[in-house]
Amino acid sequence: MEYDGDQHATDAQQRKHDLLRREELDRRDLRMLIFISGDLYKTPSATLERIYRGLVDRGAKGLRPTFREEWRRYFPEQN
Repeated sequence: MEYDGDQHATDAQQRKHDLLRREELDRRDLRMLIFISGDLYKTPSATLERIYRGLVDRGAKGLRPTFREEWRRYFPEQN
């Protein structure tokens, strides 16, 4: 997983570095999930669903597909 801040889109050198690293991960058959601030703060449930799906797609077992209600107290969805 990777969190991409603005510099990943605005800095050409950073962008090139990211692309080369992602190509290397692809060659090794590794999957990267990339998140931005809106993912974390505006749609935390969807973000966790992406993480869950990524883990299950790669063979993880025994994970709960839902989260406790108290979790929403700390990560409310925003519009």
